[in-house]
Amino acid sequence: LPGQAGNTGIFREVPITTRSIQLEETAGRLALLPTKPRGSNPTQLTHTTGRIRNLVVPHIPAEDSILAAEVQGLRALGSQSAPDYQSFVQARMAQHVPKFDATIEYQRIGAIKGLVLDADGSTVIYNLFSEFNVTQDTVDFALGTATTDVKAKCQVVKNLIRDELGQATYTGIECFCGQSFFDRLIAHPKVE
Repeated sequence: LPGQAGNTGIFREVPITTRSIQLEETAGRLALLPTKPRGSNPTQLTHTTGRIRNLVVPHIPAEDSILAAEVQGLRALGSQSAPDYQSFVQARMAQHVPKFDATIEYQRIGAIKGLVLDADGSTVIYNLFSEFNVTQDTVDFALGTATTDVKAKCQVVKNLIRDELGQATYTGIECFCGQSFFDRLIAHPKVE
């Protein structure tokens, strides 16, 4: 069962009791404070009001039925007469848990890519670039060209990330890529 995006720790599940959520966007970038002589007026800090976005939480219902014929003659282990309906229901529910887990992981990957898609792979639930009014930066690695400087392409990606983060600190960069990109990357003559 896929789970790499969920294991990054960048997604936190918070139960809600509403059909929509509000996200507040603030200009929360770190800023350097200038030094001042002792006794002088301190730097006045400003507060910015963020923009509120309301997002409708997607509804993903699923249903299953247990027919009487499926539990006819069902008995608890070691018993001749006591029915064990609860174990049967729990086992049936356990069969569906991977479907929900896979759906959540699929949507996490979509969030990382900036395009959250429905299960059909083409219906857009949220385009995070347009939702948050940001432009997607792309870097063509040109892996079909044997002379491409792959290390320089990686540095371009790193610089784009650093520029977007501004003065925010980070301890590393983790990248996700598709199987065909990865296969071409590790087969490239400039990658050792």
